[in-house]
Amino acid sequence: MGIKSALSKPFARWVVGRVADEGRRAIELQQKTFTQLIADAGQTAFGREHRFADVRTPADFREAVCINDYEALKPYIERVMRGEADVLWKGLPLYFCK
Repeated sequence: MGIKSALSKPFARWVVGRVADEGRRAIELQQKTFTQLIADAGQTAFGREHRFADVRTPADFREAVCINDYEALKPYIERVMRGEADVLWKGLPLYFCK
């Protein structure tokens, strides 16, 4: 058995265990991610206008933010293109594409 094989098998077991553990905690981890994203986005113009400070659950989010198309987001995008930071997300994007 080579050195790569000797090191890769314990590492693979660790990865499999970690994935299994995260699978058992999927709902908890998704809620944590959701909460962090809402907190980060709450500091933006879009987040303030849509009351992200009051959003605690996905149901709250659905109530606060209706489905938008490009035209509905266009005023926000134009603000970002003019150089305004923290409009749709923290800071300024590196690139634009459509």
